[in-house]
Amino acid sequence: MLKFDKMDGLEKLLWSVSGLTVLQMTLGFYLSQISNPLNSRMLYVHIITGTLLFILALILIKPAGINKRLRNLSVVNSGLIVLTGIIGSGFIIFKSSAFYSIYMPYIHFLLAIGIISNYAVMLGIKRTL
Repeated sequence: MLKFDKMDGLEKLLWSVSGLTVLQMTLGFYLSQISNPLNSRMLYVHIITGTLLFILALILIKPAGINKRLRNLSVVNSGLIVLTGIIGSGFIIFKSSAFYSIYMPYIHFLLAIGIISNYAVMLGIKRTL
């Protein structure tokens, strides 16, 4: 059983960001299932949550700097979040493009899986230090 009070600040932040990433992916799935996601208020929540994830990924670079592997994963996550955000912006800009509506949701989702996977690896590294 996980004891939240025995964790240091970095580990608590990693768990929190991981949970926020799962929420973000759930919101994205919801948006993919509704008929007009561009008119949904949940789209704004998805965008705000993504921006918050990016800010937290940048914040994580400094405390993770003690361990080179954690710092590198934090930098990679920041880049993945930016790339995912650029692709997500394309859903709004190129909403009528067949290429964007068919292929890009899968790439967008796979990048999101990469982000949550990196946080899982970071938690594993942090637990073994």
